[in-house]
Amino acid sequence: MQKLSFVLFFLLLFFGCAKDYSESVQSDTPVFMADFSVGDSSYQLVAGKDNYYMYTDYYMDTLQVLNAVGSFSKTTCMDSVCPKTLRFEIRNTDLSGTFFNANSIANISTFYQDEALFDSLQLGRASITWTDWQGTQWKTNSGQQGLDSYFNILSVSPYESNEKNQATYQLEVNFKGLMYNALGAFMPIQGTGIIAIGVP
Repeated sequence: MQKLSFVLFFLLLFFGCAKDYSESVQSDTPVFMADFSVGDSSYQLVAGKDNYYMYTDYYMDTLQVLNAVGSFSKTTCMDSVCPKTLRFEIRNTDLSGTFFNANSIANISTFYQDEALFDSLQLGRASITWTDWQGTQWKTNSGQQGLDSYFNILSVSPYESNEKNQATYQLEVNFKGLMYNALGAFMPIQGTGIIAIGVP
């Protein structure tokens, strides 16, 4: 009887541990991440790893266009000018006063450019800002893009509310473009990601 009890205890312990292991693997799967290269350097940012977090928000710019924001930043430094921060912005597709829906977000495939000559609003476009190790900001919207540049949204789905109680969308994206610093120097960026943006 003691041997049978020992065997049953051993089996219960084994299967209990196996179940716990399976659950911990699932919980370690990242929800938000970006794999990308800037110039000659490659990076992988993962929310929940190395103190990174996926911050989401939205704001109205000076042209009265709503902009959705998603940013990989350290929990110890949430500002967009913190070193090694990757920020995405997506402009509303119209000026109706309500934010774009999932279908119109999926149609965005180009970058916008500050000080564009013929279309100051540039609705339904995106931008990326990379802040490097030295704190220098590189932006896709600070200069012209090449003919082979793109910002594609492959999928859109509703996600959880953020800490500001704003609605969010989860986006799967891929992108390729040119980034410029304040002095006009430029370098390429290319990558993929699963990101989030805040929406009203």
